[in-house]
Amino acid sequence: LWFKAVPGFQTEQIRKRLRCRRKTVLVLMGVLSAYVLCWAPFYGFTIVRDFFPAVFVKEKHYLTAFYVVECIAMSNSMINTLCFVTVKNNTVKYFKKIMLLHWKSSYNGSKSSADLDLKTTGVPATEEVDCIRLK
Repeated sequence: LWFKAVPGFQTEQIRKRLRCRRKTVLVLMGVLSAYVLCWAPFYGFTIVRDFFPAVFVKEKHYLTAFYVVECIAMSNSMINTLCFVTVKNNTVKYFKKIMLLHWKSSYNGSKSSADLDLKTTGVPATEEVDCIRLK
């Protein structure tokens, strides 16, 4: 994908498609490397446990090590999700906007209790409605 010359006249649409393909290959390489890095310790631990059990007989932190290695292996699904989400075109941009809005709202300081009471008094009480629905 990087070294292959596209025949014909290269329009902006062809260049954009080539960039998308390169991006896809990078994501797949990232997912594959995350898979190997997360699951290799688990499989290595399992092979040593199954074929050389004498190594772990004397070890008193065997279960702790197993759970840590298993946690690393299971984190692969979270890492894959993050890889795919961050590659989307606008996800990072929207995440930055959300963080900036959250930071600005928390930076404005605490509001007076009168302002907070005005906001909460307009909300109808739903406890009675929930009780009636249950009957």
